[in-house]
Amino acid sequence: MKKLVVLIMVLALMAIALPVMASDVSFSGELTAGFLSDFSNSTTVPTAGNAYISLAAKVDKNNTINAEFSTNEALAPAWDSFYLVSDLGGAFNLSGVDPVLTVGYGDPVTAATLEVSGYGNETVVASDSGATTEIALATAIGKTANVLVALDPTILTDSATAAHLVVSADGTFGPVMAAVYYGVNGAAIGSGSIGGGAKYTTTMSGINLGADAQVAYDLGAKSVAYGAGLSAGMKMVSGAVGFNGDQAGTMGLSFDASLTPSDMYGVDVAGGFNLTSGAANMFDTLDASGYVMAGATKIRLGYLYEGNSASPMFGAYNAPSDGNGLYASFDLSF
Repeated sequence: MKKLVVLIMVLALMAIALPVMASDVSFSGELTAGFLSDFSNSTTVPTAGNAYISLAAKVDKNNTINAEFSTNEALAPAWDSFYLVSDLGGAFNLSGVDPVLTVGYGDPVTAATLEVSGYGNETVVASDSGATTEIALATAIGKTANVLVALDPTILTDSATAAHLVVSADGTFGPVMAAVYYGVNGAAIGSGSIGGGAKYTTTMSGINLGADAQVAYDLGAKSVAYGAGLSAGMKMVSGAVGFNGDQAGTMGLSFDASLTPSDMYGVDVAGGFNLTSGAANMFDTLDASGYVMAGATKIRLGYLYEGNSASPMFGAYNAPSDGNGLYASFDLSF
């Protein structure tokens, strides 16, 4: 509780001080809470929830300070990230390129990804450095291409055992986005993963269509992983599937579908199959729920089934936690 009080005091002081330093300060956040239970004393899952608060303070037209905080149902506060974003292209009036420098704590930068499915399980490329302290330079080239380099500075002194680095380049050419990646997360620089893929999106006869394919090669394990996804959606109905596999024979197939007749209510169904040879439960996960909007609060009731609740391949989609049973959740974004 003392930590929570300290966090609230820090937020209050920042809310008072930052408007003096910055020309524009904005807050956003999300509060989630819920429970999942099969109503037996032995396997009832406790309540689960999180609260997130994000703060963005615009110091001038090219520099912004960002901070993100969170806590959970145990009221354990955490300072998730604190970082500076500096638009070098705007500051130096560059033409044709727009480099943006991000410096700070909490792994604030992730490379653009290609997935089209809700679970995103077809993503096999390395898109995140996992760095605690990160320096990142993201450069937009024209209107179609982007290059990102993000790293933990300790890579300069310890690249043999604890390197954190992601390098990516992506380009959009009409309906196609293609990207290549290299990443290593807490291992030797030579044991990272290299990969790439492409995503195609279009609209035909009022139907939004998407497809992606990805492949990655683990330099340390010398193994290949691959994935692909398909999606389709209209005004009220959408759905997608995602597939992933690797050289060792692990394979999984996910699905997700949504029905939204109104902005006030909807139904979501998602799950997946573990297609790995010898898997104990091929039917891995089913998460089915319906929700209503009470103003800005989303109230959701649903059921989660996990064939192997100890280590499901897919796990909860909308449920507040993993397990088996009925659940309720409450979500407010502001």
